[in-house]
Amino acid sequence: MGLKKLDKRLLNRLPILKVLDLHGNKLKQLDWSFTKTPTNLAYIDISGNIFTELSNSSIMTLPHINSIHLNDNDWKCTCALEWVKVLPSPIPESVTCSTPESLQYMSIVNVPSSQLTCVPASVSCTSTSSTGKYHSSLNISCTFGGDPFPDVIWTKPDKTELRHYNYDYPNYEVSETGVLTIKSLDVDDNGQWTIQANNVKKQNKVNMQLIVTDVPTTTTITTTSTTTMSTISTTTNNNTTRKTIPPTTKTTTPTTTTEKTTIVKQTPAKKIAPVLSTGNNLKMTSKTVEGRLTELYLAEMSLKKLDKRLLDHLPILKVLDLHGNKLKRTGKYHSSLNISCTFGGDPFPDVIWTKPDGTELKYYNYDNPNYEVSETGVLTIKSLDVDDDGQWTVQANNVKKQNVVNIQVTVTDIPTTTTPITPTTTMTATQTTAPAENQTTSKPMGGMSIYITVAVVVGIALIILMICLIIYCIKPAFWKQNRCHAFPKRSERIGT
Repeated sequence: MGLKKLDKRLLNRLPILKVLDLHGNKLKQLDWSFTKTPTNLAYIDISGNIFTELSNSSIMTLPHINSIHLNDNDWKCTCALEWVKVLPSPIPESVTCSTPESLQYMSIVNVPSSQLTCVPASVSCTSTSSTGKYHSSLNISCTFGGDPFPDVIWTKPDKTELRHYNYDYPNYEVSETGVLTIKSLDVDDNGQWTIQANNVKKQNKVNMQLIVTDVPTTTTITTTSTTTMSTISTTTNNNTTRKTIPPTTKTTTPTTTTEKTTIVKQTPAKKIAPVLSTGNNLKMTSKTVEGRLTELYLAEMSLKKLDKRLLDHLPILKVLDLHGNKLKRTGKYHSSLNISCTFGGDPFPDVIWTKPDGTELKYYNYDNPNYEVSETGVLTIKSLDVDDDGQWTVQANNVKKQNVVNIQVTVTDIPTTTTPITPTTTMTATQTTAPAENQTTSKPMGGMSIYITVAVVVGIALIILMICLIIYCIKPAFWKQNRCHAFPKRSERIGT
């Protein structure tokens, strides 16, 4: 099939799988961590690929395995492959070395253990610190060495581990050579990272400080109320009566801005209702966000953006009301646009994007190829069109709750429609004045007119000639001379 990668999550969902046949593909590596989950695999065939290395922990931990096919691969014979020798025959005999050159074409069983060497893993970075702007992308590369090539693990300040096979953290990518790519720097990326390189000979670690700059400041919004009582005196029949006017309330909203961003990190509850958010504009301090709120109403506040971190710190939030705001996304006509929100809930909610015309778009979308909804709910519009302009609805549903947010999508640079010009025929009436008696008018005659005149004259002459011939033939005086019937009869011509 020409496979170059195989997502191990496919195998995680097949607990009763017994036969895994991957022969004849282009697989160089395989994430064998699926073997850590309960499985009934008994037969594995990875022959005819381009594997160079295979750890003994990948297959030997399978409790029911009884047949393995490893032949026709580009095996690199090092100490990491020595475990293959202990496998039952004929498996070891089928493993032929491709590298190093001194062992090429030799079966692994014929290679002495002293020639199966390894080089300890190493890692070195040119700098102990790296800097990037908030919400920008950043590539961090170090030099990794070792034979076999080490497994590279990047550890965030919050102890999250990132590897080449990364399924749970789409914002991060680790290449085959160990380069880390952070697609969008966030506050939790700021701090000390650990880079680890491991192979069968050694584990090596280095630390690196990552600094995120231009982090937006936090705005604290406070509201104070002042109540005023008013009294009016009135006189009736020398009696004084006091009339009290109901209290009036004046509300002032002073705004203060702090210079340091404060974010509280909490572990979310396992069972929470789905929530979603968009953008990065509204900021709230840690005093307000303490994980106690169950209802959050931000309706009709003219919000244009909403910081997802606000919702990250509300693990027991059940109600999120954002209606009547100005949340929107903008894109150019016929350009692509990605719209991402943060979805939460356990189980993870079903995400439905609804277009302005009422068309619903889900992860399994077969009828609208211009739109894609990823597993994490990100909407991709491949080519913006006029019917994408307007209010979209984003809905997150699970067994606990249904949650809805509106987003305004604006399509710019729409070409104006040009009305085609219908050809018209104009007829102009021209008044001709007769020339005076002593004036003559002359019209130029083209070449075609001369030919027509000649043809007419010749035609008239031929007609006159034919009339003369007819008259001559039927003239009574000449009838007896048989001038018009001078041809002999047929019997005379044939001699009878």
